[in-house]
Amino acid sequence: MSEGLQRPPRPDEEAELLRRFHNGDTLDNLPVIKPLAPPPRRAPVGRLIAAVLGMGLLTGVGGALIAQQVLDDGTTAAAPAPDAKASASPPDGSEAATPSPESASEPAPAPEPEPETTVQAAAVEQVRIIRTPSTGGDVAATFCLVYTGSTSGPEREAILLLNAPAYQCADLLPYDPESGPFMTEAPDCPEPSRAAVLSFAESTEWGANLMYTCLTEHNGA
Repeated sequence: MSEGLQRPPRPDEEAELLRRFHNGDTLDNLPVIKPLAPPPRRAPVGRLIAAVLGMGLLTGVGGALIAQQVLDDGTTAAAPAPDAKASASPPDGSEAATPSPESASEPAPAPEPEPETTVQAAAVEQVRIIRTPSTGGDVAATFCLVYTGSTSGPEREAILLLNAPAYQCADLLPYDPESGPFMTEAPDCPEPSRAAVLSFAESTEWGANLMYTCLTEHNGA
């Protein structure tokens, strides 16, 4: 053997070896491996940038809202209040054009109805008798009219015939053997008869009389 047996270390040498071991020194030329510390964690760059931009956007929006509020308050305070008297009083000349509540609520007066006599007169034909029979005749006789084609104002001129054939007549008077065809008031003539008023000329034998009757146009033989 080239080397003899090694002696055990002395107490002071053993203490030195322990100190060197704890201080990271090599032990018998063997390095002491220390555990590696984990690297420090870094915040993601993208999240940091998004957070910064979000804070900037919120700050800008808040500033814009505050500025708009200040401008609105200034405009409202600067606008003059409307004059109550000026808005209440109408312009010149408008009082005459604007109707008052009383005049607007009053209904328009209804037109007065025409007198009943006027309506009846318009519905009743007017005939002027210029020639009558030689005698008044019997009430049971038949009467009819023949028109001359002439007029006297609103009246048509006609000749009154007694017991004449029907073919000679233009309008027939009603036959009534008891009271006759003449009436003192405008009658209600059934269709196709027409109400008529007969005025007699003073030159006739019947005198200046005024009587009503119903006329029925003759058709046929």
